[in-house]
Amino acid sequence: MKLLLGLSMLGQLITTTTTHTPTQSVVLSYPTGGYPPYTTAAGKGLIVDKVRTLAKKLGYQLEIVQLPAARTDSFSQFQIDCRTKSKALVTNPEQYLWSRHLVTMNDVLVTSANSRYSATNVHEFAEKGGLLGLVNGFSYPQLESILPSIDFTRAGDVQSVVAMLLRQRVDGIIIDERVFLHQLNLRDLSPLDFTLSPPLASYSFRLQCAKTAAAEAFIKALNAQLP
Repeated sequence: MKLLLGLSMLGQLITTTTTHTPTQSVVLSYPTGGYPPYTTAAGKGLIVDKVRTLAKKLGYQLEIVQLPAARTDSFSQFQIDCRTKSKALVTNPEQYLWSRHLVTMNDVLVTSANSRYSATNVHEFAEKGGLLGLVNGFSYPQLESILPSIDFTRAGDVQSVVAMLLRQRVDGIIIDERVFLHQLNLRDLSPLDFTLSPPLASYSFRLQCAKTAAAEAFIKALNAQLP
């Protein structure tokens, strides 16, 4: 009886061992410091938390690598699997694998409340002679046709461009709506002190991944979990 019980337990152990799938890892990159509240310096955020939850459900461990913005597209050099991006902001999207939609980002024009530069679009803002604040390295496809005829200046990062508006060094800024509200929350300021235009542009952010067998397997499994 002991021998039969022992063989039975050994069989169960072998079955358990051979059917167990080891946890795999996927490396996600985004710019140093993140883009709160979507990604943060602490490796969290709206996008990261969503992807981490789904990855864990699929048996993957999400590893975060933060790099200077200009290097986040160097997939092979830094052994990165994916980064967060919108197809609309990539010149050659067909060269990559893409997840389904994760989150929508909306660029808005922000001015101080009751400012004479308040406008529903950039053309109206330009006609009023306003000075616009932008962020170095950010893409603004919605401004391509008007940038030559509008006064603008650039800041080094999101925090700096918001500070320029607060100090009245610029009359308006273009910024993602959630990012701006997050910055106000950090400064304990009220959204009622500002006017936000309707969205000037909306971007569907996804995971952009290198075309590798491992990334393809992950994206296929991830997409099956997304609507």
